Amino acid sequence: MQCIEYSTTMPVLRVQAKGATSMTASAPTGALLTPTVEGANVIAAAFDINDRSVERHIQVCVEVLASAPSRSDIDQWDTVEEVDVDVNGPLEVTDGFGTRFESLSREIGANGGLSRIRVAARARSGDRPRVQIAIWRTQTRTQLTQLRHVDGVDLSNFGSRAAPVEPETTTETDIDVQNPATSELSPTPPVPLHAAWREVADTLSGVAGPLEGLLPEVSTDPASSPVDAQAELAGWFDLMNRLDGETRQILLPGLVLLTSTESERVRDLSVRSWNLASGDVLGRPQSTAAVPVHRFVTRFVPIAERDASVLVFDTREGEHHGCVVLFDKTEADSAGPRFQSIGALLHDLSASIDTAGPFLGAIPRITGGRLTWEWV
Repeated sequence: MQCIEYSTTMPVLRVQAKGATSMTASAPTGALLTPTVEGANVIAAAFDINDRSVERHIQVCVEVLASAPSRSDIDQWDTVEEVDVDVNGPLEVTDGFGTRFESLSREIGANGGLSRIRVAARARSGDRPRVQIAIWRTQTRTQLTQLRHVDGVDLSNFGSRAAPVEPETTTETDIDVQNPATSELSPTPPVPLHAAWREVADTLSGVAGPLEGLLPEVSTDPASSPVDAQAELAGWFDLMNRLDGETRQILLPGLVLLTSTESERVRDLSVRSWNLASGDVLGRPQSTAAVPVHRFVTRFVPIAERDASVLVFDTREGEHHGCVVLFDKTEADSAGPRFQSIGALLHDLSASIDTAGPFLGAIPRITGGRLTWEWV
């Protein structure tokens, strides 16, 4: 058995097939397990996903068994469920954003064929949940089986406690009102992406020394005006997919820049946890750019994230199409956009580094030739 502990404000675990391999699960949504067949994700063992205000310190243990385990210790857990999965590729265990837990993934390994997974959890509504995952081969296929459920967290309602949580008060009429929230929007107009990226590189070189090989080289921006938002987004991910992981962690205060693959994972989880937990329907209107919808919509493309706070590129139509919103883990998008484009974000970042001025609530510091941030 392998065990780890980690801390997070987005309390979701995944057992999934690695890469493009497929898994199928025979189960409806339960109180603990939510099997899906979308992409490679199959099992998500969640806690109370309605409550993102608590940093949880989660212990997870994984065990591979030769046969079905005894049920003698079930009463030690609050909720215990089993489901079978048909696997044709290696399994891995990740957090809700797709970050792989190496030791757990090595333990669960290549359990191909028809297998059964038991997930047991306790203290899911507290700040120190415990989860145990066991997997073994099986010859018979059955539906999801709930062996015990005595806590108040029920994923059939995606995050309710003993008394079901009422859906968000936002209605379709509310979110259709076309009133952009621009009180925190930077006055910097859209700036061509590559020009702004070079500006950041030049500014960092001036205060921290030469950066050869640190920031990817960029081409000249096409001579077009205004900035094409979709081309900007594509160019941005081209940069992020070539940028080293360490730099992606330090370039913005309190956020990690995402590659295109990481962005897809964050969007998938955020849409599910915000919309389904609150009772929203994914097909509801998504309003126009910069208009708060108080939930995570599919037209938000994450470009940076940490602990469930997400910097998103707003692809909805409207005057502010392509703006950048800081989606808060508790207040959602109620504050509205912060930047008119990714290029404008980079321009303001460069100015902040050059003048040691505030940026997203922090002040840049250069320590030993390295960029750090100090919260104000």
